[in-house]
Amino acid sequence: MDVLAEQVVASLKTAKSRNIPLSSTEMTNSILQHLDSHPQTFIIIDGFDEVLQESTRIGVFNKLNTLITESFVKVLITSRPSSYELPPSVPKLEISAASYDMEAYIKTEMEQNPKFHQLDQKKILSVVLKKASGM
Repeated sequence: MDVLAEQVVASLKTAKSRNIPLSSTEMTNSILQHLDSHPQTFIIIDGFDEVLQESTRIGVFNKLNTLITESFVKVLITSRPSSYELPPSVPKLEISAASYDMEAYIKTEMEQNPKFHQLDQKKILSVVLKKASGM
């Protein structure tokens, strides 16, 4: 873990040990406080579609916007296609995998992993491809 992450995690642990939730403003301030010594920071948020409350999503975007405008931090957010709209200022890149790409990848992984050799690989492949439809 790098120094910035350690400092932010330390802030979270301190708040948790006091049974005081760290507000998003406090978290943002904690990150901003340490960004001067880490000018090439890149924040990755994976699974943003799992943030169910619209007010929370908006709040996170606002805090990220603060980080972006007040520092040199770069941000990448991943999400499945969802029903919510992103702010117009957010650049979007849609990526989707073709089923034949997923099939080739899954087959290769199962062939290379001995744990799959005794299993019904065709059934596993079928189930995984069905569950992954639309990705």
